[in-house]
Amino acid sequence: MDKWLIYSIISLISWGLWGVALKLASRSLEWHQVYVSTVLSSIILSTALLLYFKGDIISPSNTTGYLYALVAGFLGGAGYIALIKALEHGSAPVVIALTSLYPVIVAILSVILLGEAMGIRKIAGLGLAIIAIILLSTS
Repeated sequence: MDKWLIYSIISLISWGLWGVALKLASRSLEWHQVYVSTVLSSIILSTALLLYFKGDIISPSNTTGYLYALVAGFLGGAGYIALIKALEHGSAPVVIALTSLYPVIVAILSVILLGEAMGIRKIAGLGLAIIAIILLSTS
């Protein structure tokens, strides 16, 4: 099995479990408590990575890359807070499925900002994903 597929499956399972754990946490904690608790666990993971790589993670050689990484972290955190708030008020399967449509935004922005190609099959796939979310979110 290819490494990308193994890592993709691990990610799929982790994020599936993550969505359920997040909904369970949001049942008994306020959104800011959930956010800070999960960020603390990310800090623990980041510390483990720093120790594993012996601090050889941050170097001043590519400031543009680090700037984008910081922006990505900020946007990820903002989206994560919005997700926690959505889970407080909505159904976990619908909220997680809807927020999992972020590749549609990535695809559109990749065409506009990065000049990447978007064939008819990819457009059809994105359209079907949107239809799936509409079907999931209607009762």
